[in-house]
Amino acid sequence: MSLEFRLQVHVHQRFISETMALELLQLEAEDRSRLADLFTDFQMGGGKQRRFFSLARDVAMRAETSIAELLDQPPLQEILQHRQMNAPQKVQNLLVILQQMATPSLYRDEQSFKARVATLALPSTCTVLHSQAFETEEVHLSIKFENFDQLRKASATLMDGLKNMGLSDT
Repeated sequence: MSLEFRLQVHVHQRFISETMALELLQLEAEDRSRLADLFTDFQMGGGKQRRFFSLARDVAMRAETSIAELLDQPPLQEILQHRQMNAPQKVQNLLVILQQMATPSLYRDEQSFKARVATLALPSTCTVLHSQAFETEEVHLSIKFENFDQLRKASATLMDGLKNMGLSDT
């Protein structure tokens, strides 16, 4: 099997990487064409091409549909036809939607986590992180200080608070 002439030109002009061209050969002609058009229209680099291809293929396989049919679904079409977004914004939003479709429970967990953190009303200097893919219940609180002196001044108060909560080693 070989790539259609138009796609060969895209590879020759470096709009599509050779590695991606080999991946595209595994797809049906319509899927291959639709992805190649997206890659060239939005001038996606190799990394974005691979990520987009992988997500689209996985979501389509899970939904037992073609990539072309997947790309015709309303949430993706709304982004593709959006008049105010530029190409990089469209690509980023398409990737977000595909990631949500690929891992819906992780997306729901992430949204729930963000909502829970928002209820804490922490100052902007604080960041709360969850474990990777919510594998454990563990959370990490990070506090940003302007400099070491500021940290040193706050450390005694922080240590007292940690001791009172039973979170200190000493």
